[in-house]
Amino acid sequence: MFGVTRFNLVTQRTLGSFRATKGKTLEEAKALVFRPESLQKRLEMFKAFCLSTYRELSANRDNLHGLILISEDLPQPFRDQLEEACADVPHVLIVPVADDQGSNDVVPPIVHRIAGTGRVYTFRYDDDDALPRDYADKVEKIAASIAPGTVISFNNGFSISRVGEDAYGFRIRRYPLNAFGLGILSDMADLKTVFQLGPHTKITLPVHHDTTSIGYACTVHADNDSRVGEMKSEIVSGDHVIAQMQDLFPHITAEGLKVLTFRRPSDFEPA
Repeated sequence: MFGVTRFNLVTQRTLGSFRATKGKTLEEAKALVFRPESLQKRLEMFKAFCLSTYRELSANRDNLHGLILISEDLPQPFRDQLEEACADVPHVLIVPVADDQGSNDVVPPIVHRIAGTGRVYTFRYDDDDALPRDYADKVEKIAASIAPGTVISFNNGFSISRVGEDAYGFRIRRYPLNAFGLGILSDMADLKTVFQLGPHTKITLPVHHDTTSIGYACTVHADNDSRVGEMKSEIVSGDHVIAQMQDLFPHITAEGLKVLTFRRPSDFEPA
């Protein structure tokens, strides 16, 4: 089982994948994404949500690996800080990506080297989101009853946004084919990894939709690359968020919530 996380990845092949870098040259994109204040905030969110999840998921199993894709020229001191943060998390590997490469150039060879033969599951996992402690268990249960080439989508999850010093928008979000832990089961003899599927909302392969459990916690903040809609959440305290999440997300803390930047206004015009 392999999670694939892009940490502020900027290469020639990723420019069109993100709203912030679409239409820019590689040099312009790196000047934007590699701003020190942006990297510092992204690293804080990565540690609070994504890395804490990898630590939780890999604590009692040897078959879950996290691949953290970074630009090969990710500036210092942030590269050293990232490597230091990941050093004590089992089976997390930092993968430098060259300017002329993309995810699909570097992920399949690593999966082949580590997994060998049999069946494998790869999932996309953004650096500012969290997955529940039973994510891998749920995937294994589903995988036992589906064929290779099937995508697994956990449709229900928590949405969290910070709107004040101790004020958070918090609700259950229902979103089929979302990007939060979306994955594909493959046979190693015909490996297809998650970023080979194209846009996650336009997948045409068979999909197993899990509609009964909480499968993710996504964050909405000032630096989201995706568009932000009108907030529909109830406003609650950080303690309330933690109390609601603690059974499935014990690795998310009140201190971690506070690293979120305040939610930005909606990108959509009123109807």
